[in-house]
Amino acid sequence: MRSLIADLDGIVWEADARTMLFTFVSGGSIRILGYTPQEWLAEPTFWADRIHPDDRERMIAQFVRAATAGWSFDAEYRVRAKDGSVVWLRDVGHVVRDAEGRPTLLRGLMVDVTKQRLVEDDRRSAEERFRAVVERLPAIVYLEAIEEMSDAVAHAVLTYAFDTSSVTGDGFGKPVTPPGKSADGAPGGEMDDSGGGLHADHDHEEDTM
Repeated sequence: MRSLIADLDGIVWEADARTMLFTFVSGGSIRILGYTPQEWLAEPTFWADRIHPDDRERMIAQFVRAATAGWSFDAEYRVRAKDGSVVWLRDVGHVVRDAEGRPTLLRGLMVDVTKQRLVEDDRRSAEERFRAVVERLPAIVYLEAIEEMSDAVAHAVLTYAFDTSSVTGDGFGKPVTPPGKSADGAPGGEMDDSGGGLHADHDHEEDTM
């Protein structure tokens, strides 16, 4: 059993539900946080002291509820590692009860999810930057349609809608009038042979008189 626990890519832990003190921590604490199990167990407030200040109150409250009410929990929070870095942990715990149904132990597994959280944060940041740009565009962008397009097609649509070769003072290109439409959106003329722009049909009608 100890060999199995040692091979797990995580921190297996156990705590007394009555005192809420950790009684066992696996060697995964060295790989993930840089602390030995002995360092962890020697300090009663070791775990709470190393939780990120923004997550500490929430996680202590969950731990107390689990120990007193017998609830299980599945939470993510930040912990300060021994080298000073911040590690995101996913902590899944459950209660062990005695014969009378009273919580006696808390057991759980902590897994490093830092990479997943960083990817998620980068994606969220990119979405926020994109939406900030879209909100400033002088036209309506149909996001649902663009999301269904390939990257190349979506780029072509946005490039077609805004002529980046004539950037205005606000940092955006001037809208380009689509073929067959006038600047106000009404039907217009045809594209001339030189590709130089649009012209109205009636301006080039031949005099048959």
